[in-house]
Amino acid sequence: MSAGETVRFRRVIPQGTGRLIADKKIIVLAGIDSLSAKAKCKYSSGKSWECGRWGKYALRRFIRGRAVVCDVVEEISETEVLGHCKVAGKDINEWVVRRGWGQPSADNATAYAASLSAAKKDKLGLWSDEPKSAPQPNSAPQPTTSPQATNTPEAQNQSGQVQNQSNPSSSGR
Repeated sequence: MSAGETVRFRRVIPQGTGRLIADKKIIVLAGIDSLSAKAKCKYSSGKSWECGRWGKYALRRFIRGRAVVCDVVEEISETEVLGHCKVAGKDINEWVVRRGWGQPSADNATAYAASLSAAKKDKLGLWSDEPKSAPQPNSAPQPTTSPQATNTPEAQNQSGQVQNQSNPSSSGR
């Protein structure tokens, strides 16, 4: 692969938010500073979270096994290239910044400035607030009446009106 070449990759696996592996090649997303899969971040509260893992997962979901097309900017080595990549016509490099999983690199600060600003404004990825505690697996709201109680004359129909079930055809006088 050489600079200026456009290459299509299949079976692309994110290795963080700025490195992809495909066809025994490492593709480094050009123009962004990204997260390694092992990166840890801190919320404004000081609580630590695995931002690299979450970012890698988000990028994997974005790619979803689809082919990735990259314009090679530079061949770093026989196994590593620097490139601008797209999936389904969408710019992956810009997506990483817009979703808050990376920032424009110093030499490319203006290219993704609007995406960075939007990610910060929307509090995405690195710019997110600490989430509220997540519901526990079995903490779904319980019904206010038991299933047996719905068979009583006092049971309500879907409109919230009391319905006399002993005579289903009666209308609520």
